[in-house]
Amino acid sequence: MTTEDTQKRQSRIILYCAGSANVGQLTQQVALELAREGVGRLLCLAGIGARMEGFVKSACEVDETVVLDGCPTGCAKKILEDNSVTVTHYFVMTEQGIKKSYKSAPQAEEVGQALQAVLRSFPAAAGTLFPMADSG
Repeated sequence: MTTEDTQKRQSRIILYCAGSANVGQLTQQVALELAREGVGRLLCLAGIGARMEGFVKSACEVDETVVLDGCPTGCAKKILEDNSVTVTHYFVMTEQGIKKSYKSAPQAEEVGQALQAVLRSFPAAAGTLFPMADSG
């Protein structure tokens, strides 16, 4: 992997809706796993929605955004569009075959199903795209 590849991959952020339905909750679980797998780094969508300058600036300065919405309402995507943040990779959990429900929590198999669907878009992931920062 060239330095240019590493820099581009390190400028990828992951944002998720975290809505109240199971599919919204699922977006958070998938986003955390994507970050662990090295797909990108997490950024706070609430900070962007609140129009906090630092969050909006950070989101606008990256090369790629991975956006996870639970359902077709698309709240995360709409927040980003309202703040002139370009969405480069967009995933809706209900489009991955997961049924929306307000009465149940996301199931482990649903998390795995959604995670695999997203990871297929980033075949080189497996911990090499965005290694976690050293703690020392």
